[in-house]
Amino acid sequence: MFAIDPYMLETTPLISQEILDCGRCNYLVPYGYDDEEEIYLVERIIVRNGALCFSKLVCKVSVLDEEDGEWVVVSDLGDHVLLIGRPVNCSGNSLCSVKELPNGCGVSGSSMLFINEIFDVTYPYKYVVDI
Repeated sequence: MFAIDPYMLETTPLISQEILDCGRCNYLVPYGYDDEEEIYLVERIIVRNGALCFSKLVCKVSVLDEEDGEWVVVSDLGDHVLLIGRPVNCSGNSLCSVKELPNGCGVSGSSMLFINEIFDVTYPYKYVVDI
């Protein structure tokens, strides 16, 4: 996926290159309104050791810096929760405050909730960045 500068006719890749020996799914999440809209990229990486190992799931969240044309890693989501749908249907992805969810829906801030995954299983993921 690329962004195209209509004036310079230059392209900028929006999604980073593959990491070797990993399975990955990328999700775009729009947030905000009109002039203050941001776009988040959620990279879900599953490390392989010959076979897919779901217990070694890692997620990385970045926000698009439109001025510099690059993704900047987000270290903390604050009290926000990313709601992520199926990889083929990114239009349902969103970001909200945990306070907007009924009784928090069992998740805390700086989390992700993967909804309608394979086999219709919904699961939470606590977002932590290892430095």
